[in-house]
Amino acid sequence: MIRLQTLRGEFESLRMKSNESIAEFYTRVMVVANQLRRNGETLEDMRISEKILRSLDPKFDFIVAALEETKYLETMSVEELVGSLQAHEQKVTRRSDDRVLEQTLQSKLSLHEKRYEQGGTSQQGRERGRGSRGRGSGNAETKDRGRGGRDASRGGRGQQNHVS
Repeated sequence: MIRLQTLRGEFESLRMKSNESIAEFYTRVMVVANQLRRNGETLEDMRISEKILRSLDPKFDFIVAALEETKYLETMSVEELVGSLQAHEQKVTRRSDDRVLEQTLQSKLSLHEKRYEQGGTSQQGRERGRGSRGRGSGNAETKDRGRGGRDASRGGRGQQNHVS
């Protein structure tokens, strides 16, 4: 008798945790419900369904209200109820994942725009080329080349060849 009272108290105090999935919560509810039944408690599916709906995380309030408004709740099995809740959970998770992806892409775009406005990329300020030399420093031949990097005698891009 004491075991049965303890299980009843445990059943009534069950609440869904904020980081818990519908499947995980359903499993916890059914473990206690099955223990109650083994100890002689008559526990109908409707009572289990009501317990699940009452104990869900607040993020499911909209679907709970919709399910309570339907007349099918009285004839719906616990498994059907859980299936409906899981379908809703997947939609919410997908939307949340889409928002996270969108925020990530938006922050990357903002970072790119910020770098562009500052006049360069993350490579700006770092020396380029061979060794530690920058473009054209220390080489007299290079200084005679035009902006294109090829000298004029070879028809480089930096200077135009004039034909007289």
